[in-house]
Amino acid sequence: MRILLYLWIFLSIFLTGCSKPSAPPAATGSQPYILDSPDNHRLRGHLQILPDTGRSYTIGDIVQPQLQSRFVSFADKIFEPRSHQPYWGKIQLENRLPDADMHSEWVLNFTGTFTKLTLFKPAENGAWIPELNGTFVPAHRKNFVPVKTGNWFKVVLPPREVVTLYFRGESARTALPPTFHIYVQPLAVYYDKLVREKTWNALFTGFLLMMLLYNLIKFFVVRDRSYIYYSGYLLTVALYTAHSAHDLKDWVGDFVFPNHPAYHNLFKISLYLGLMFWLAFIRSFLKLEKLLPRWDRYFRYLTWLGAPLMAAFIFLAFRYNFSYVIDDQTTLFYIVLVTISGFVFIYPLYRTKDPKGYFIAAGISVISLGFLLTLFSRIYQTEFTVAYLKVCTIVEILIFSIGLAYRHKKQVTDKQQADFALRESRLLQEKNQMEADRLQELNDFKSRFFTNITHEFRTPLTVILGMTERLTMDSGRLTESDAKDKLKLIKRNGESLLRLINQILDLAKLESNTLKINYIQGDVLTYLKYVAESLHSLANAQNVLLQVESNQIAIVMDYDPERFLQIIHNLLSNAIKFTPSGGKVILRGDLHGDWLHVSVSDSGPGIPADELPHLFERFFRQKIRNTPKRAARVSGFP
Repeated sequence: MRILLYLWIFLSIFLTGCSKPSAPPAATGSQPYILDSPDNHRLRGHLQILPDTGRSYTIGDIVQPQLQSRFVSFADKIFEPRSHQPYWGKIQLENRLPDADMHSEWVLNFTGTFTKLTLFKPAENGAWIPELNGTFVPAHRKNFVPVKTGNWFKVVLPPREVVTLYFRGESARTALPPTFHIYVQPLAVYYDKLVREKTWNALFTGFLLMMLLYNLIKFFVVRDRSYIYYSGYLLTVALYTAHSAHDLKDWVGDFVFPNHPAYHNLFKISLYLGLMFWLAFIRSFLKLEKLLPRWDRYFRYLTWLGAPLMAAFIFLAFRYNFSYVIDDQTTLFYIVLVTISGFVFIYPLYRTKDPKGYFIAAGISVISLGFLLTLFSRIYQTEFTVAYLKVCTIVEILIFSIGLAYRHKKQVTDKQQADFALRESRLLQEKNQMEADRLQELNDFKSRFFTNITHEFRTPLTVILGMTERLTMDSGRLTESDAKDKLKLIKRNGESLLRLINQILDLAKLESNTLKINYIQGDVLTYLKYVAESLHSLANAQNVLLQVESNQIAIVMDYDPERFLQIIHNLLSNAIKFTPSGGKVILRGDLHGDWLHVSVSDSGPGIPADELPHLFERFFRQKIRNTPKRAARVSGFP
């Protein structure tokens, strides 16, 4: 900070000293200035001046011989001009252009350091015509106003005729005396230059406003604060450059401060606001709080510093009557501080290897160059130019715009990748959940299966044990026929038990994907009758008629006898079990096209419609209805 303070003091002293351009080479004041080319002629070297030391001379006094002899050439003066001091000036001009008849109208341009200026032009009757102008004079009081900024006079210079002009001017600004820079050029040349200048300014302003509108639209679409900060920066740049190029007063001078033209210098606060928006944009664009936290805090403090400096500028402007050699000191300090901070910031930004930082570094370099060139122009010229700042601003805007586009594209890509990762994570979670549900369902199924199969084991085991016990206890009293019937019953239940065990083994093979289907070719109707015959004894015991029907004499096909037996046996045993005494069970095997349709129907109570979803739940007991219904179970086999 001490280095910055010293630099600020040096620049302030240097600015104050250099704001007074050095005197041109001496010229003979008694000789008229010859206008022999349509250029912008500098007249200060041919100017004669006379201080009005409190006597308030009139034009009548000035043309008297005793005061004429007191005029001195500006180059030969022994006094230094001071503010709040009126001065009289004398200029003699002769129009010797080759086409002087076509260029008799000329434009005099006095430096803006004159806050009040009166030009006296000779009339044909020997009188003097006064015309008022000056930086602090409202536009409606001026005689010639091609633009609302500057001190302009239109004069007529007939060919090869010496015209003498007098003026009286002063500077009401503290510490800013008049500098007596006076220029003259043909009116047509002036208007050509003015049109070119205004066209260039309009194009530049249009470019800024177009970029401003685009960034505002982007802000409302993506809701990214970087765009609103950048829009604020573009707006303040447009205001400051329009003010510096003397366009702003032309646009709004009739509505804003029409009676106080000096107040338009307050638009310089746009420079402070622009730097503050610029710093806020850099912080937001780079997400500096995460990237470089210390620099983020420093830039935040630097942004806040703009507010008191802006207040100090406004105070100094009113206190010293808008004397820019005084009030610009705070502005120069803030510009230098921000510029140096930006240059120093480039190195740590480069070390982060953040691709967005390259755009910021390039933009800082370009706009800092524009500030420096404008600063040098300000030091060495009273009427300084902002052309360098405009060119560098255009380049910086293009760089930052490309950076914003790159950042937006990167954000979209990151969002897409994040969305993809999120979807992938959700799919993985769903897959894991489905797998967990499947495993849970499989565990539940196994639990139900083993519970059910336990019940299935109990029936044949109970029969086998009961028959074995009776054979043991009644071995002496049983006839051979009774013994054979009980042994057949034991065998049948033993086979049923073996079938259940085989089903358990098949389930294990099914889970391990080792279950094989062993096809054979044969008459499936014959096999259906064989399966039905194996259950005739069960049907007879229940007093149920079991029949096999078909619309074919024979159906030859490939089938797995063991799996087929499991299916048909389960269907028939269930039908016989739930068919009341005297009922009937029909097993049908029909050929429909290339498909074998097997159906088992019985004359039992049937299954209510609301319980059909529980058809494949083992040991789910159906409700017995008063009205008998026909229950059907159908399976298809290709």
